[in-house]
Amino acid sequence: MENTTNGTTGKLDRMLIIDKAIADGYFYHACLCAEKGDWDQAIEKYTAGLKIDPNYAMAFNNRGLAYYKKGDVERAIADYTAAVGIEPKFAMALFNRGNAYNRKRDYDRAIADYTASLNSEPDDAIALYNRGYAYTKKNDRNHAIEDYTAALKINPDYTEALINRGNAYAEKRERDHAIEDYTAALKINPNDVECLINRAATYAEAGKWDNATADLEAVLRIESSNANAIQMLKLIRQQR
Repeated sequence: MENTTNGTTGKLDRMLIIDKAIADGYFYHACLCAEKGDWDQAIEKYTAGLKIDPNYAMAFNNRGLAYYKKGDVERAIADYTAAVGIEPKFAMALFNRGNAYNRKRDYDRAIADYTASLNSEPDDAIALYNRGYAYTKKNDRNHAIEDYTAALKINPDYTEALINRGNAYAEKRERDHAIEDYTAALKINPNDVECLINRAATYAEAGKWDNATADLEAVLRIESSNANAIQMLKLIRQQR
């Protein structure tokens, strides 16, 4: 009887190993499909693997990302939630679900997920930036600035964080800080039209017409028909 039990256990172990190998095979092929942008095939193969191994947290996460790429945010959230149910501290799945909630404009849930993700990976500059974005959308500029600043400590050349922090400062009427951030971003990418326009608007609000004009003229050298720059130049000329 003892030999029979050991034999059965060994057989079950072998079956589990085989099943895991098959599930891994589906996962591998799904990843190849995802790399090609073939989201439907990726979803099909992740699903096949999950039928064999329903506790495959990374497969749920990746299938969720495929759904997200297809614009099916609800199914994406369901898969990320399944992944987190299997691995509660799965930072990637928490981050991805935060992105999905951001897309739904459910900013409170997005912030909660980014925060949980950052508890596991506190040096994730993108998670900090995305949480800052969610705070911005909630008009919580102080927390947004804190997150953009934290992201910039990790990656000083994070131009999006510089621009968004500049925007937050501009909205708080802290124009000197805003201009400083826009200027830092433009040192990294001098042809960033959005940043030039934002800095021009901040200069104009401060009555620095020459600086504003210079930025808008720089925009028109990059995009000669930029409607915002043309309109702003007209308004500045009327003010002077």
